Amino acid sequence: MAAAAQLGELPIVDTHAHIFTQRMPLAADAWRTPAREARIEDYLATLDRHHIPFGVIAAASMYGDYNTYTLDACATTRLRGTVIASPDTDPYILREMADNGVVGVRWVWFQREQLPDVTSPEYRKFLVRLADLDMHVQLLLGGERLGPLVEAIQKSGVKLVIDHFGFPDPVGHEMSRVPGCLARH
Repeated sequence: MAAAAQLGELPIVDTHAHIFTQRMPLAADAWRTPAREARIEDYLATLDRHHIPFGVIAAASMYGDYNTYTLDACATTRLRGTVIASPDTDPYILREMADNGVVGVRWVWFQREQLPDVTSPEYRKFLVRLADLDMHVQLLLGGERLGPLVEAIQKSGVKLVIDHFGFPDPVGHEMSRVPGCLARH
């Protein structure tokens, strides 16, 4: 009971929201085109309506490394976010993003046939840089490919967030290729 009482004293945080506008450029490999906007003003209004003081924005993969809207939103004191960033991202840019509310890098790899080699020198250096900045990797991947990748990433010392619970396969269902959708087979 003491642990539950302590948890009740912690701030409430929404840990996964996407924000974007129709104006934002889609990435070449965008897997869908959003039908409507998810503006920062609407997100903040939703948080306020539900008395949630803080939020974390998960980078929307359809926009690739166009992180500007998320970075602008993280300039507020109540929001943090993740970005899409490649291993060759300049370490000074990573530091600036961390100093301005970015808490991690999101890897959306669920539709990739071939996964990057996170044990390569390029990825090892990137992972250590993230760990040095106290940032995490938010990995969107599931199935049998998840385990070996988790093990390799953990060796770097970086914190790891498994996005969408690793796409579990509920009894009697299989996951479709679109996150959040269940298809009965």
